[in-house]
Amino acid sequence: MNRPSIHPNYAFWAVYALLVCLILIQATVLGEVGKIAADDDDSMRLMQIRDFYLGGQSWFDTTQYRMGSIDGTPMHWSRLADIPVLVLIGIFDLFLPYATAEAIAISLWPPLSTGLVLGGVFTGAKNLGGVRAGWWALIITAIFMLTHYRFAPGAIDHHNLQIGLLSLAIGFAIDPNCSPKSLLISGICLGLSFAVGADIYILGAAISGFVALHWLTKGKSTQKGIIAFSIGLAATLSISFLAVIPPSNYYDIHCDALSFITVATGVTGSLGLALNAKFLSGTSIKIRLTGLIVLAIICAMLLLLQAPQCLTNPLSDLPVEVKKLWLENIIEAQPLLANPETRWTLAPAALGGTFVAAIISLFKISKTKNPVPYGLFLGLFVILAGLSLYQIRFYVFAQVFSLIVLGAWIAELHAKKTERPDKVHLAYIGALTLAVPAFWALPGILFSPEPEPDFENSLQKAKNCYSEEVLGYMKSLPKGRFVTTENGTPHILRETHHSGLSGNYHRNVNGIAKTIQIFAGDNSLENLAQEQIDYVHFCSATGESETLKNHNPDGLMGQLMDGEIPGYLTPLKTLEDGTVTIFKVTQR
Repeated sequence: MNRPSIHPNYAFWAVYALLVCLILIQATVLGEVGKIAADDDDSMRLMQIRDFYLGGQSWFDTTQYRMGSIDGTPMHWSRLADIPVLVLIGIFDLFLPYATAEAIAISLWPPLSTGLVLGGVFTGAKNLGGVRAGWWALIITAIFMLTHYRFAPGAIDHHNLQIGLLSLAIGFAIDPNCSPKSLLISGICLGLSFAVGADIYILGAAISGFVALHWLTKGKSTQKGIIAFSIGLAATLSISFLAVIPPSNYYDIHCDALSFITVATGVTGSLGLALNAKFLSGTSIKIRLTGLIVLAIICAMLLLLQAPQCLTNPLSDLPVEVKKLWLENIIEAQPLLANPETRWTLAPAALGGTFVAAIISLFKISKTKNPVPYGLFLGLFVILAGLSLYQIRFYVFAQVFSLIVLGAWIAELHAKKTERPDKVHLAYIGALTLAVPAFWALPGILFSPEPEPDFENSLQKAKNCYSEEVLGYMKSLPKGRFVTTENGTPHILRETHHSGLSGNYHRNVNGIAKTIQIFAGDNSLENLAQEQIDYVHFCSATGESETLKNHNPDGLMGQLMDGEIPGYLTPLKTLEDGTVTIFKVTQR
């Protein structure tokens, strides 16, 4: 008896719809629907959207005028990541009040963005191991995203979009037939990834290198696909550049965002690869390799001559105090193993599945007839493991990309069930377990020391720093300029009409440095006057406050933590638990 078959497209959309519904139901139960996520970047993304949609700020102007110095902070964020939320707001704003339209939009977009990831992982696993591999990858990816904060309502920053675009770029790039359609989609998605954020340039370069390697080893049979990829990438980079960069800034060089030099290098490399494929596909592998080497030298020289600074870490030039008192305390910028309290819980959960996928890739390179895709994944896993050990924020890319390889592996084990049913059944169940990040966190959770007795109390006090009561009171004050620790400014901008001196953004280095000088320097009053500060938000429950006090116990933060209020500050409101006080600067 034949089982009724379900068209793959219908099944995919059914899984996608179910995942979106489950994420929204889960958020509703937790009371998170309609609220912005806790990450500062989500609040700042919302401010960028509001400034454009409500404030009439130019599409080409991403400066946050209420943060930083008197002239504001020029953000490095691309407007392209704003488009999905803007479209949703525009639709619902037609028949609902703006506040309601915004709440619906920020709640819907993150769950909807899971479709990009599902599509990329499903396509990639299918290209590795067939349709069954795609289904297994789809299932484990849906489980993964169901509880991941990047896809929860309110998480509107660019990370979910970028993860999805890169997943699609990889999934279509490893098409074994190297069809022009698949490679065109891959090039377009990769170009959009570059345009959305510069933090994935090294991953994009690895994918581009894989495509070039595929052409190098296969030659003529990949010609049309390689040309399609190259044209898609070059066209997308060029159109994105014109779409987000004003003509007056065409020749500005920025290493942290899309700019002329990055686009010029990307387009040169793409068109150069297309020319190689057009004229050298029928030649020997030595000639093709020579063509790629010449192209690589041209692109490297272009960067070296025009923007050598883009080959270094932009954060290395930060002032020493800013590095020590700010950067080293940003969680996503810390090394994966930096925190001794979480390293044995977080590190296995972050890279455990990736380690397994890397071993599988290494094994497949020597055993499969088509080793090149597994070479790409092995290279990506090594790069991402290194990047994650350097900065924790990269591990999510490793987790998602590993699901493609793990899905194909599970499908392969499951297909062998007719040979030795009992053993194979256990094998693929074990493989499924290894593919779930939560499994890798389990040992750390079981053997981690118990949290301090007052941990929950401390956590609640920290949440009170920017509670509705605090922000509501701040909103009632006459418009002014606040100084607070960096995590506070996005909340202040989002919920009040005030401006703030500093936020967690490297282009705001002057604001961060001034905040450090105000709270941990020796001339607080002078610095308050220079920055025209009207109000001070003080919260004793944050790690940043402790850091600033420890740096200079005699500074303003040290005084406030010890209950000593200098004469130039007047308390306006203090929470009952004493953790938060709003001061007015009475002398400047």
